[in-house]
Amino acid sequence: MPAPQCPSCQPCPADRGRGRSALSSQVQGAQSRVCLRHQRLMLPVTHVTQPSSVPDTSALAAGLNDPLMARINMLLEKGFPWMRFPAALEHQFLMDVSEARRRHFVISSVIALLIYNGFLVADYLMARDIFWLAFEIRIFFFTPLALLFIYLIQRSNGRFIHSLPTASLEVIVVSGGLIAAGSLAFILSETKTPFAAYYHVGFTVVVLYGNVVQRLRFWYAVVFSTALLGIHLAGIVLLDNFPQRLLWPIFSMVMSATAFSLTANYVMERDERKRYLLTLRERGVVRELTRAHERLQELSRVDALTELYNRRHFQEYLQQVWERAQYDGSNVSILMVDVDHFKKYND
Repeated sequence: MPAPQCPSCQPCPADRGRGRSALSSQVQGAQSRVCLRHQRLMLPVTHVTQPSSVPDTSALAAGLNDPLMARINMLLEKGFPWMRFPAALEHQFLMDVSEARRRHFVISSVIALLIYNGFLVADYLMARDIFWLAFEIRIFFFTPLALLFIYLIQRSNGRFIHSLPTASLEVIVVSGGLIAAGSLAFILSETKTPFAAYYHVGFTVVVLYGNVVQRLRFWYAVVFSTALLGIHLAGIVLLDNFPQRLLWPIFSMVMSATAFSLTANYVMERDERKRYLLTLRERGVVRELTRAHERLQELSRVDALTELYNRRHFQEYLQQVWERAQYDGSNVSILMVDVDHFKKYND
């Protein structure tokens, strides 16, 4: 590749024979031209990064021992059996996972609504005497209400719901599940069929939906499960022809499903919170390593005494300038300064 020409130089007849207009030299293994008339070194560069001011070498980045990282390590070591972080970290956790939970709530709620209305088949087979009542409750009462809840969850990233506490989504889901359980208990209280007792097993579906499918926060799941058991007991009491010999087996089945689902809910939330803490710690480690790398890069290019760029930075920057000058034919000048008595400062 031919060396660039100095645009300030005009061919001089007096200089043509003597060849003193330019002098070829080698700089960093690349061809260069030093214009004797203008004392300019012309170098090709693809991109030039202007040297920034030297950073304060006494300023150290926050390390892995900052309060947040220490708190995260303590939580990972000791655990969080009450499913709560310290206030600031708890708020940040709920905000960080709110978008993913919102999407999960919307999808699972739509599927649950379809399954809920699909139980009309069971209503027809097991409680045919009140089928049309069940149809009206499921289609004309609960479905519009559930769609409203789904709409509120879907729009929860808007200004209206977003201004509410982060627990608003949990409250909406708990309310929807309890209304579904209440409608089921009311339907069973109105039927006279002997199969109604077996229909109470449907409460296990509702409790599994809230605790496992929707994955309510643990303490909301406890409230939801307790209220659901109360609705279940009320439904048994209101059912006149409920067989006494089936009372304990069915109630124990619902109780067992509640206990198992709460255990699963606790484990899932514990693992979710632990993954969140591990992610925060990993981000902190990566951030600190990045800062340490940048710090080492600065130390390798800056003289510790004078806080001026050293020879290594000069060579790297000169190579960039050289490449750019070859690319666009721009001019480059090098100014050399000799400081008298510099040894007084250098010692």
